[in-house]
Amino acid sequence: MGHRHWSHSDAGSSAGGDALTLDKLDELIDTFARVKEMKGPRIIHIVTKKGKGFPTAESKPELFHGIGPYCKETGDIESKAETWTSVFGDTIVRLAKANKKIIAITAGMCLGTGLKRFREEIPDRFFAKRLFYDAVYQAITDTSVQIGQKAVIAMTDGRDNASGYSHSDVISHAQSSGVPVFTIGLGKSVHTAKLQLIAEQTGGLYFEAPDSSDLASIYQSIAIVLRNQYVITFDSSYRDGLSHAMTIMAVDGGLYGSDEEMIFVCQDSDFDGLSDAEEDANGNGIWDPGETNFEDDDTDDDGLKDGEEKALWGDDWNADFDGDGVINILDFDSDGDGFSDGEEVQKGTNPGDPDDHPRVAMPWIPLLLSD
Repeated sequence: MGHRHWSHSDAGSSAGGDALTLDKLDELIDTFARVKEMKGPRIIHIVTKKGKGFPTAESKPELFHGIGPYCKETGDIESKAETWTSVFGDTIVRLAKANKKIIAITAGMCLGTGLKRFREEIPDRFFAKRLFYDAVYQAITDTSVQIGQKAVIAMTDGRDNASGYSHSDVISHAQSSGVPVFTIGLGKSVHTAKLQLIAEQTGGLYFEAPDSSDLASIYQSIAIVLRNQYVITFDSSYRDGLSHAMTIMAVDGGLYGSDEEMIFVCQDSDFDGLSDAEEDANGNGIWDPGETNFEDDDTDDDGLKDGEEKALWGDDWNADFDGDGVINILDFDSDGDGFSDGEEVQKGTNPGDPDDHPRVAMPWIPLLLSD
């Protein structure tokens, strides 16, 4: 990626980057000043520790995140009158016990939001939202429209309990967008299985970083991969579901190199842009209701190939816009305006909007006048 990286390190210099020990404010300010004058991408990675130097605060970082008067010798918090936060916390617990429809959702800092008592007394209705898959899905979307080489680096402990998208959605989105996802399992307690799967199936790599000091070498490894990566795409004329040998040759002036790879081609019997496996969702080799026909490139005879329709509708391919009980990809006239989907696409109107359709020419009627 061509960047330089600075990070906090108690051990001094680490492989793969310039490591600085940022213990003093003046040293931190000096680092910012020097990096500001440099050209190209720059990353300054700073690890902060709440309550550094005060053992009681270090052991209770959430409690001391925002704190009032306390005893420096013991760390005990001085008693004080009720706060708005404590009143809210007590009230929401009382209401939730009387109404089972009430739940509590927080992104973090349970204590600071007054929900500590709720979490302890009604744990089955307490949710700390983790939206990792949603965040990666959006990152892929944003990255896919950029020009040049693309990649997403996702750093996490692997936990997710509230995303609308699944890890499978992330993989499919990355594959169709041509964006590799590099995943980094951060910390000593990481859910690795899905992070490894995302990386492997999108063309990225998975790394483990038990400590933040590992990040400099990981970033360097990713940079090397991206600088030396060539992605070759091609449209094969074979759609037979078999393996074929493909020879790849690179030529640069008088230098050249070649390699032979075996590739597996998905079977697409009707050449409609969808593999037979995609169309035969039940995998029984029979065209069933609700499926496109893997032996007919235009199942609904609307003038669009099944693959074109799926691309046209996107996530709405299995919706039913006109409410006639037939999903869009199988509906000759998806919006019920009297024009086939293919005709609307050809005429430049929206096949999903009944108010947007081709104009109908009025018949020519001669008018005879006589006295």
